[in-house]
Amino acid sequence: MNDLRQKFDHWLGRVNDDLFNNGKPVHLVRHLAIIMLITGVLSILSALSLFNAGSELAGLGDFGLGMGTILMFWSILRLVGGLLVTIAGYGLFQRKRWGREMAIWSLGIGAIIYILGICFSSGESLLYPIFAALYAYAAYLVYHHGAMKQESDAQ
Repeated sequence: MNDLRQKFDHWLGRVNDDLFNNGKPVHLVRHLAIIMLITGVLSILSALSLFNAGSELAGLGDFGLGMGTILMFWSILRLVGGLLVTIAGYGLFQRKRWGREMAIWSLGIGAIIYILGICFSSGESLLYPIFAALYAYAAYLVYHHGAMKQESDAQ
């Protein structure tokens, strides 16, 4: 595990040095919290839209019932995920320890979901690897940055 972390530090060392030595960690936390709040709200809105589409399809016969059930199930997952990301973003914005922990978990789970999307898709989306890398790096940033840990532990 240490070797893997050293490889990541070698690759991302310049970016981390610029962010952590020249920029203030307070700004990083605020930006990540705002992005998480926006992502959570958009996820909630898309879940409501998917639920409406699923309920419309469910009334169209056998094929519509199957597709409608899948869309309704997916919309419930998106709704729960959106609520959790919104709550994590709010807690991170308020500098709460539980918000930092929820942010790490939700970003880690998001990275895993995008990695699974890479595995199960037929290669039509090139954004899955980019989003997986962004989610993983954001989780790495929140977890390993010392000033963020001290700031959240102080409260």
